[in-house]
Amino acid sequence: MYQAILFDIDGTLLSINSREMMNEYFQRMASFLEERFPQEGHSLVKSVMIASKMMETNDSGLTNEIFFWQSFDQNSTHNRTELEPVLKEFYQKEFPQIGHLARKDELMPQIVAKLAQKGYPLIVATNPLFPLQANLSRLAWANVADAPWQEITSFEQYHHNKPNQAFFLEICQRIEINPANCLMIGNGLIDDKASLSAGMDFYLVTDEVKDGNADDYQGFKGSRRDLLLFVETLPDFVKII
Repeated sequence: MYQAILFDIDGTLLSINSREMMNEYFQRMASFLEERFPQEGHSLVKSVMIASKMMETNDSGLTNEIFFWQSFDQNSTHNRTELEPVLKEFYQKEFPQIGHLARKDELMPQIVAKLAQKGYPLIVATNPLFPLQANLSRLAWANVADAPWQEITSFEQYHHNKPNQAFFLEICQRIEINPANCLMIGNGLIDDKASLSAGMDFYLVTDEVKDGNADDYQGFKGSRRDLLLFVETLPDFVKII
């Protein structure tokens, strides 16, 4: 029996075009920074993009947050002390506006609610490249922010990223659960499928598959509607002692 159910966000919990989201994200950030650092908005965003790209392969032993700011400081004429308060304000005030790009989906809230009703510990296992505030916004866009999430991965706490299996093992270490007793639900045939190498089961959500073709994956898979039927067949949660 599963002792935890893990969910990716974009393309899984949240139906959204990730490319459109990231384009608007950086456009809004540039405008926001331009108001506070005249003539420097675009250059600052470029430094943020460079540091974010470097953070994707973080294996330094540092949290993504610390690694990001160290990388930023090396690639910008500004530093963390100057920019961090401004970016926190951006994530609180401006980032939530990107939610207009989210597509309405009634199935994932039902799936999450059904699993919560059955008592399963629920984990948001998104790639921890965003701060927690941004991830809470993305969950709100998906209408699942109020679910009883036991853990929400974010760059403040995590030291590894998908598709590194160490990311999934870090989650298990934090929640004290054997990966063999976990189910990862995601739409990524690279990032999320990597949970298999950590010893988890993996369910591929096929509505918005990325990094491959659903037909090439022979494991658990199905649409969001199929997933709802699947979770309805799961027994009520019983903790393994």
